[in-house]
Amino acid sequence: MFAGSEHLEGTNLVYQGNFTTATLEPNEPQPNGTNTVWVSWLAPFTGRVRFSKDSAPFFQYINVFTGPAVDHLQPVTLTGLGNGVSSFLAVEGTIYHFQFSGGADTFTFYLSADPLGPCVNDNFADAPLVKGAVIYYEAKSVLGATMELGEPAHLGPVPQKSLWWKWQAPQHG
Repeated sequence: MFAGSEHLEGTNLVYQGNFTTATLEPNEPQPNGTNTVWVSWLAPFTGRVRFSKDSAPFFQYINVFTGPAVDHLQPVTLTGLGNGVSSFLAVEGTIYHFQFSGGADTFTFYLSADPLGPCVNDNFADAPLVKGAVIYYEAKSVLGATMELGEPAHLGPVPQKSLWWKWQAPQHG
């Protein structure tokens, strides 16, 4: 049951669950099955969360939600990283609910989380130079970021925070 879900603690954990006698409760999201197990995790900081499960002989699914009750859940946007690993950006103090369903009797779930570092390129003058045709950065925190005097209002009238990079094109075009 969602309301009686086990609460997980930590930032590098392994959870072993069992689908025996698991059912679907009224108003529960049903994206992948009718035998669900719920666990919850409170994010101790804002950061990147990666999770996966052991491969099983039958299909098994993991869905992630936030919300106060089973009938008021919002899905969390996940990013597939390959090899069965998914990721999302967790916000400090938010409770994340993991819904498991699928074949076989047992499952093993792995979760790791790392805090985002401080923003070091908040001001235009501190923008680091990046080069190359393909640039990839892990998510960066805007916690503590500010808006400089004269900075364009890139979100219109909505207050915003920004980080800056300078890019040098590798070729003309």
